[in-house]
Amino acid sequence: LARKAVRAPPHARASVMSTHAASPMTATGRVFSAPIEPASGSARALLESFFEQQRARSSSYERWNGAYASMLAGTTSEDAFVLETKRTTDDMRGYSEKILGIEEGLKRLDRASAAMLVRVIQQNERVRLEMTAALQVLRRAAAREAWSWQRGGERAAAETTMNLKPSWARTEDCDPAACAIGCACAKDGPEPTEEEYSNAVGEATQTLERAFGEINDAIEELRYELEDEVDGGAN
Repeated sequence: LARKAVRAPPHARASVMSTHAASPMTATGRVFSAPIEPASGSARALLESFFEQQRARSSSYERWNGAYASMLAGTTSEDAFVLETKRTTDDMRGYSEKILGIEEGLKRLDRASAAMLVRVIQQNERVRLEMTAALQVLRRAAAREAWSWQRGGERAAAETTMNLKPSWARTEDCDPAACAIGCACAKDGPEPTEEEYSNAVGEATQTLERAFGEINDAIEELRYELEDEVDGGAN
């Protein structure tokens, strides 16, 4: 009973739950056109499988972020980082497809609350992936000192100020199958001012932090759901 008392009331989780009506999609943004095959097993088994996939996803992030740090430090090449990025994209797609099957399996077992939490996590994992990729591209461009204000110059007066957003880090002509999140490339465009760059990094960072918060809150709720299944099975 003490454990249940610390759970946030439903209205406190309204912002997390408000996204439930969106169509199922992988964390890389691919919407499924065909019905998703529900994963089989008990609710306990499905939830345990979910946490296994989340652990694998965390490991992929650690490997990817490590490759990014190594590239910035000059200990690995950009080509090696691009290959690691594509590998990570494939891995993330695989985790997402399995998790969507888990969500459908929970629905089939009438575990609507658990299924909803899985959906919330999946949607915010997509945001996490997009913002992580955007920050990598933005910071990589800055590390190259490609912009005139980094070298003590000023942007040409003929160029108009643009409202730089994290989405600037995506490419328009990238092959979605090879680079589903626009990860390792930056498209050419007007040079941002230092303020525009800082604002874009700040916006992406705040969005990433919000996604982390939503993910962690939903995961905590799912841990309670799993504990309930374990307790119920012991009775």
